[in-house]
Amino acid sequence: MTLEIGPDQFTLDEANALIPWLSDKFKELNILQQQYAVIRKQISDLHISANDTIDTAGLKPDLEQLNRQIEYGIEEILDQGIIVRNLENG
Repeated sequence: MTLEIGPDQFTLDEANALIPWLSDKFKELNILQQQYAVIRKQISDLHISANDTIDTAGLKPDLEQLNRQIEYGIEEILDQGIIVRNLENG
């Protein structure tokens, strides 16, 4: 969804038109962040339980992929001229 907008401002109609798309984007990003947090915790737990002797390299590509997806989603929002201050709150 692309709207013709000024560099720093939206009209009320433009802002309202973006709300459904933006809401969906934030839901997607929150799910990705939750998945990222789960994998980070798994890695941390494996290191703790194995006294840092276990190889967690197999989980790192998953983290990298999730990180790229999160960054791409944020870029999509920024490309609309929307400032993202916090993914949880929008």
